[in-house]
Amino acid sequence: MKTTNYILTVLLLLLIACNSSTDVNLSAKKTRQQDKAELNRKSDSTYKLIHQKLFSVIKEQELFDKKFEAYRLYLDRAFHYAMVFRIEKEKQSVRLFVKTFKQRHFDIADSKDSLISVSLKKLRENDWNDFKKNLELAKFWTMNPGTNEGKGCFDGSYWTLEGYVPSTDSTRAMHYFVTRFCPKDGYFRKACLKLIELSGELDTNEVY
Repeated sequence: MKTTNYILTVLLLLLIACNSSTDVNLSAKKTRQQDKAELNRKSDSTYKLIHQKLFSVIKEQELFDKKFEAYRLYLDRAFHYAMVFRIEKEKQSVRLFVKTFKQRHFDIADSKDSLISVSLKKLRENDWNDFKKNLELAKFWTMNPGTNEGKGCFDGSYWTLEGYVPSTDSTRAMHYFVTRFCPKDGYFRKACLKLIELSGELDTNEVY
């Protein structure tokens, strides 16, 4: 009888644990869905432009579909090919993806064969920290989304940095875009240049 009661008690505890785990997973999934819906509602015209004209071409996943922190730089240059740099940190792994396209401007890059090259580079924790430090000093999450800083810069380039931080137990998810035409010297430019530098794929005379 004691053995039977012991077995029933163990089974009951296992059942409670399974139900609790299921509730946690469903709650986390619901939170991600709510975050995504909220981010969609808050999306500004910059995001909509990129979503409508770029994602079908650059073949990139929405950042807020990810479960880890990530940033993506769109470099739209007047005299050189357009490029995308995406840095992300998943647990202890830091990765940098780089894509190069035939067109100089994303909004006309509608060819299925527009992608020239894709590369992946594994980075160190220090590389990530250096990039994040410049973002923090630039106050990225509160910057004006779009400003023309290139006075007299007629044939320059658009630098658009997108950032995403998933929700935690105590914070909501964050998703933001900042665009600058010919960005002036400062921490925003330094953060973007850090990604370009880490890629090792651009000469300094091709950055403007």
